[in-house]
Amino acid sequence: MDFSSQSALALSLDAGQTRASRLSARRRLLMTTGLSAAAAVLAMATPRIALAQTCTPPPTQGPAAAPAPIGPASQFCTGSYATGIGYTETTTGGNLSVTLAGPGTVNGVVLNDSGGATAANLTLVLGNATSGAQNITGAGNAVTITSSGGNVVIATGNSTIPGETITGNVGGIDVSTTGNGTVNVSTVANVTGLASNGIRTHTVNGSNTVNVGGNVVAAAGSGVRAYSTGSGAV
Repeated sequence: MDFSSQSALALSLDAGQTRASRLSARRRLLMTTGLSAAAAVLAMATPRIALAQTCTPPPTQGPAAAPAPIGPASQFCTGSYATGIGYTETTTGGNLSVTLAGPGTVNGVVLNDSGGATAANLTLVLGNATSGAQNITGAGNAVTITSSGGNVVIATGNSTIPGETITGNVGGIDVSTTGNGTVNVSTVANVTGLASNGIRTHTVNGSNTVNVGGNVVAAAGSGVRAYSTGSGAV
């Protein structure tokens, strides 16, 4: 084979190798693109698991149906709670405050104490400086707060934001205390009781005060029923 033939053969081999390299690169690109597309489709098809919301600081809240025991504390609860929020103050004369900050939905709020002589002071704050509270629903009452003789407060944390919606299949807000304990409810929420009072508050010898700024509706009973069974002023 003469030199010119050898050169032509070398050029032909080089060209073939170049074409083979290009084909191989295209295959790798197609495979990579296909894998990326498949991964994207898989990521889109895979359901995202929502992390359960917890109030802070610890301990974690219980569901509304089974409140978690807690000592004196200030708890902050943001977002949605499918099983509600429940706490039981266990310290005699203890102070428990729970602040709700939305947006979101809470399926019932229950605050109480251990009973007997515990007489805990229980406070629920609806909203904070930057947001209103979550909407609250309930298979029974949407909000239930019960003390065995301490003071009970429901306060508005942000009066400039339109009120949250509080709707219970029985009552909207139900608050009570005994002995000399007082009740003070102040809310701009829209409250509805579908089978009872919109807001019911009960004291014995302590004062009982209710101020509302939203719509309060009762399908049965009273929109607001505030009363004492002793010497408490209403």
